[in-house]
Amino acid sequence: MLPLLGAVDVYKLLFGSEGIILVVVLILIALVVLSFFVIFYKLIHVSQAQAQSINFLDRFWESKRLDDIYRVTDKLKYSPLAAMFRAGYVELSKVKKKDDGGGQGTMHDKMDGLENIERALQRARVSEMTKLENLLPFLATVAGAAPFIGLFGTV
Repeated sequence: MLPLLGAVDVYKLLFGSEGIILVVVLILIALVVLSFFVIFYKLIHVSQAQAQSINFLDRFWESKRLDDIYRVTDKLKYSPLAAMFRAGYVELSKVKKKDDGGGQGTMHDKMDGLENIERALQRARVSEMTKLENLLPFLATVAGAAPFIGLFGTV
């Protein structure tokens, strides 16, 4: 005769097991805990990035001077937009300092300066995307592997 559903002891079922079944259950529990940790960490990180980026855009459109905007970016360490602006501004300052020699630079020199700014912005974009995408491969791996680990535990 089958036991009543209320009489099933889940704790006994999970941790009363021996050998490989217990190992599989513990692995799955660890993956669930780590996955939720990563999800909450990413949720906090992305919301901070979004809030600070909105703040940066507000300051950017209100300000009339680039150096004022640059000073504000120090406080916005989670904003990808602020980081890209910082990288572009630093490179623009280098180009401007190099060009302050009386404006005698050739068109080629000026184009090189623009290319340097573009490369700095590309590096900053890649860096910020990497920060935002951090730990996502872990979640994808767990999502792909967990069903197979669970199936292995049933065999």
